Amino acid sequence: MVVFLLSYLSGQHLYSMMTDFGGFHMDITTYTMILVCKLWILAFAYKDGGEDPKTLTADQLERRVVEMPNIIEYSSYVFFSCGCIVGPVFEYTDFKDFMELKGNYKTLPTGGFATILPALRELLGAVLVLGIHIGMVLGFGLDIYFCGSEEFITYGNIWKRIGFYFFAMTSQRFMYYTPWQFNDAATKACGLAYSGSQKDKDGKLSHNWKRVVSIEVIALETSYTPVLMMAHWNHTVHLWLKHYVQ
Repeated sequence: MVVFLLSYLSGQHLYSMMTDFGGFHMDITTYTMILVCKLWILAFAYKDGGEDPKTLTADQLERRVVEMPNIIEYSSYVFFSCGCIVGPVFEYTDFKDFMELKGNYKTLPTGGFATILPALRELLGAVLVLGIHIGMVLGFGLDIYFCGSEEFITYGNIWKRIGFYFFAMTSQRFMYYTPWQFNDAATKACGLAYSGSQKDKDGKLSHNWKRVVSIEVIALETSYTPVLMMAHWNHTVHLWLKHYVQ
C-alpha cells in the first residue's frame, strides 16, 4: 500500500514538473497528498487491528481498525466534505465514531449553537488572516513573487532585500492560514473536531474542539523553535508524520 501510494503521488508530481516546472496551480496533487495520508493511516491502523493487543502501544490500541470498512464507510471517509481538498487529515477511527456518535463523540452536543459559535470564531479568524495577507500585498507591496524577479537583485542593499523577503514570506504564510482556518470552521460546525466536555467551578459546561485542528496561528507565530512551528503548521499532517512515518 505504501509503495503504491508514494509511486502514484510521485508520478503526479513528476508530470506536473514536466508540464509546468516552477509554476503554481491547483491540480490533482493537492488532493492526492491528503488522500495518501488518509489511506496510509487506514492501512497501518488495519494492520494493527490484526496484531495481538498486548504488543501494541496505547496510541495504536486507540487508533486500530479491527474490521475492514465497507465501500460506503471507505468512500465517506475518503471524500468527507470537510477534509477532501486541503485537509485536514484525520483518523478513520475518529471518523467512524463521529458518524455513529460513539466513543469520544458520545457526548457531542447536537442542538443549539454549541457547534456554530466555535465555527463562527474560526470563520472570523479566516477572514482576518486573509485581510492581513491582502493588506500586506496590496497596502505595502509585499509580493513574494517580486523576490524571484530580476529587479529584486538590485533592490536596495542586502539588508533591505532580507527584510523585504522576511515580510513577504510572512504575508504568504497568512495566505495559507486562510483555507486551513476555513477547514477548522467546517470541522467544528459539523462536530468532527469535538474532543470532550468539562464543567468549571461554577458547574457551567464547556466543550473542547481540539481533536482535529489544521492550524494554530497564534501558537505558530509565537513559536521559538522550528520543531514547534512545524507542530502548529498543518497540524494534522504533523500528527500523521509523528504516528505513522517517524
